[in-house]
Amino acid sequence: MIRLDKFICSAGSYSRKEAKKLIKDGKVRADGSVCRNADMKIDENKAVVEINGRAVSYSRFSYIIMNKPSGAVCSNDEKGERTVFDILPPELMRKGLFTAGRLDKDTVGLLIITDDGDFSHRLMSPKKHVEKVYYAEGKGKLLKNAEEMFKEGMLLGDERLKSARLNVLYNDGETIKAEITVSEGKYHQVKRMLYKAGIETTYLKRIKIGGLSLDENLKEGDARIMTADEMRLIF
Repeated sequence: MIRLDKFICSAGSYSRKEAKKLIKDGKVRADGSVCRNADMKIDENKAVVEINGRAVSYSRFSYIIMNKPSGAVCSNDEKGERTVFDILPPELMRKGLFTAGRLDKDTVGLLIITDDGDFSHRLMSPKKHVEKVYYAEGKGKLLKNAEEMFKEGMLLGDERLKSARLNVLYNDGETIKAEITVSEGKYHQVKRMLYKAGIETTYLKRIKIGGLSLDENLKEGDARIMTADEMRLIF
């Protein structure tokens, strides 16, 4: 059994405040009856719930998109550090949330937060080849064969990386702007690849995971529930 307002929050991109207002305004029906009590308990697996006449279903897991700001770490408990969970809106918080993959403290952009371990494993597994696209700015002299280095699979230390793509958007010989596409998530991978190609990264932003692009309307630090259509874009 679950509270009606919590059911509505999990069924769509509604905050707890918005869910309570929908209920108060008589916009919510459960099993055919108008409900005006947000505390009412319903069976999330059997109840037929409608919002403005449209049937909605309960989501067992939570899938959240965040436009991660610089200075926040992707950890549930990092002593002395501000974490992405510290800035997550209270209405989106639920037990068991974690980041599906990590972004460095100073890296911004598209981050997925969930409590679905299987989803996270599929998203991060190199075998699934889910591509991640980053926009980068940096300084230095880019090696002439940099694009080939990325494509062939760069050797970092004693580890051979999978093939990646470097798309240079701007290069004046001292600074560059580029998009980098990778299908794995090694430690500081993009920065290390750029460094080996002659570039010190000054700004890094993840802009795409699979077919899902960062919502341009989502300001840095903001987060919301993913839509069903967005879920289908990832794999």
